[in-house]
Amino acid sequence: MYIHRIVIDANCINAKGRMDSMNELEAYHDAGLIEILKTSTLDAEFNTAPLQKEKAKNYKMIGGTGPAFMGDDHMADAMPGAVVGESEFYKYYLEIFGPELGEKFCRRSIRDCMHIDQAILNNANYFITNEKRLIQAGQQVDAIHEKIRILNPEDCLTELKDYLVTNHGTSKIETLKNNLKSCGPVMIGSNSSFGFTITDPVMKEILLSSYIKDGQLMIEANIRDVTGKLILEIKEGEKMKFHFDGVGVHCLGGGPLNLGEKSFGQVTIGDNDTIYLSARSLSSNRVLFDTVNLFSSDGKRKIIVDKEMLELQGLNIGAPKSAL
Repeated sequence: MYIHRIVIDANCINAKGRMDSMNELEAYHDAGLIEILKTSTLDAEFNTAPLQKEKAKNYKMIGGTGPAFMGDDHMADAMPGAVVGESEFYKYYLEIFGPELGEKFCRRSIRDCMHIDQAILNNANYFITNEKRLIQAGQQVDAIHEKIRILNPEDCLTELKDYLVTNHGTSKIETLKNNLKSCGPVMIGSNSSFGFTITDPVMKEILLSSYIKDGQLMIEANIRDVTGKLILEIKEGEKMKFHFDGVGVHCLGGGPLNLGEKSFGQVTIGDNDTIYLSARSLSSNRVLFDTVNLFSSDGKRKIIVDKEMLELQGLNIGAPKSAL
């Protein structure tokens, strides 16, 4: 079962529980069927709103490419997260609001674009908001609508239910929750398991391995670029071995994802052009691999994970290392 990730705008926080569609989305979140996320910018917006800030604690945080300060109050409008690539929040700002926007509303509108930017950088499925201008931009701005769906909570809930009925025969939470119990704690795309090993049968090499040990999810990998050049080796209990200076390992928070000697809650490995591996722990204590682009040593076979899609080109997937 694929776990959709939904990033929430400040106007959808539903602190008093008066938004029916948000109540339903929160019920799916509490059941582990979707993951509602907050951006680091949302915390900044709620700095003087204790009720909303307390409600936002229910959701895991995502970040951007680095810290951003847009005012003179020394408050960070965005904080770094487990992402790679270039931030485009100001590009979105110019596309949505235009340079003619008055200074009075500038910071608020820039923060709107930071929400969208972080949602895109974290490969989320939806950004939900009640602001019509942002929803319109999600339909009309190519740089946005090609990467994420921007909807109000009602329309997002409708799409989500339609997806669940089409793919799982029902949108009833209790039925889906019971079905989820039969799924393993490790999700790769829309596929669940208790870990896996993906091997190259030609070169006899393990490209990616994930297995549970002592309550941690161990990740081992030989990360190669499109030509097959080895750029990073990850092995249990050892320091990560970099073969290429341009690749980075970007992490956020503590959690069950073990890479070598350290553990994290979210991790993305890549450069400005390519995400090679992205995984995150969910509120339901599951782990989701949402992006993978790994190649064989001759560059002819590869693993592709793009949100719910898993594609193995000439590779084999089998039992996790601990079960071999």
